[in-house]
Amino acid sequence: MIASVIVPIIKISGLSHICMIRRSRYLKNHPGQIGFPGGFIEKNEDVFSGALREMKEEIGIDKESFTLISKLDNQFTHNKIEVVPFIGFIESSIFCLSKNEVEDVYFIAIQDILKTEKEFILMNDGREIIKYRIEDTIIWGLSATIIENSLPILNSIR
Repeated sequence: MIASVIVPIIKISGLSHICMIRRSRYLKNHPGQIGFPGGFIEKNEDVFSGALREMKEEIGIDKESFTLISKLDNQFTHNKIEVVPFIGFIESSIFCLSKNEVEDVYFIAIQDILKTEKEFILMNDGREIIKYRIEDTIIWGLSATIIENSLPILNSIR
């Protein structure tokens, strides 16, 4: 299986922020976790189109409001699902959340991300994963790895 996500960047009061979602606590997989808009690719769909479709479904931002900066390195979840992340700017500030999938949207200032040191978590199965603690928000696992891989781009746009 393959999935793709969008790391959306939006300007708020002149500062660049990444937009993250809190998944609904009623979802079967990863309930209540903080991540990026995205999901599994559908049949006959390329990974970028799938990421854009999921962003529209989850937070109501359509592809016309998105400008791609870059594709980030592919990642794999602990259960071997390949995730293809894309990073770019969103122009719209009007969000329409799919309440079945998304409980909330978070805007985290890039300057706060850049000054935050990553921490490490040792999982029960022996894997070591990273997390970021930014104010009251904890971002961990694959989402934290995607942020870590996007740091050079985030540093260049602040």
